Amino acid sequence: MSVSSAPKGSRFVILAAMDGTAEGLEVAKYAADFAGRLSGVELHLLHCVSQLRADLQLSEVPAHMGDAKFVREGEEVLERATAETRHLFNGKLATHLTSGSPTREILQLANDLRADLVIVGTQDLRGPKRMLLGSVSEHVAKRARCPVVVVRKIRYAETEPEIEPPCEDCLAVQASSAGAQLWCERHSHHLRRIHTVHGANGPNVGGGSMFIRT
Repeated sequence: MSVSSAPKGSRFVILAAMDGTAEGLEVAKYAADFAGRLSGVELHLLHCVSQLRADLQLSEVPAHMGDAKFVREGEEVLERATAETRHLFNGKLATHLTSGSPTREILQLANDLRADLVIVGTQDLRGPKRMLLGSVSEHVAKRARCPVVVVRKIRYAETEPEIEPPCEDCLAVQASSAGAQLWCERHSHHLRRIHTVHGANGPNVGGGSMFIRT
């Protein structure tokens, strides 16, 4: 599929699932920004109210003040997400408020819409809590029947211990050359990997490549 457009003559459905946190709003923004780069796309925003009594349907909730509070909060999440994303995407946008297990609701709506792409966030759980609860994004990624994108903040300052942090000089070279050059002078000679930069005139092996150390 071309990055600039959805398949001609067909729907291309993106489902973005978010919670009520700031991270959830970032998921909606990411999805809207991505959708805004394509044409012929439907964007669906989903928020799941998981605190409701299991025996209630959303249509019955207004009669139950305790549960109605959660529904209203869910509606506000979707309203805020719509307002925050409209400048990024002005195509067909629908919002969905559901209740129950977030994983099941995401997968069910993706199935009902025949979504082409699901976008979810991650809470990056650690330790016993992760072992007990797992991650909605992890479960969705394993069980979905379409591609899944997991959105997380860019935090290279928190690089894993066995992964070296990025070289500031390399980052400066990449920024100043708009990606035409990848490595600083020092790392151009400390060879670690093969990289080929493809420009308008084809592969640029010499300018952007790094070869395996022998």
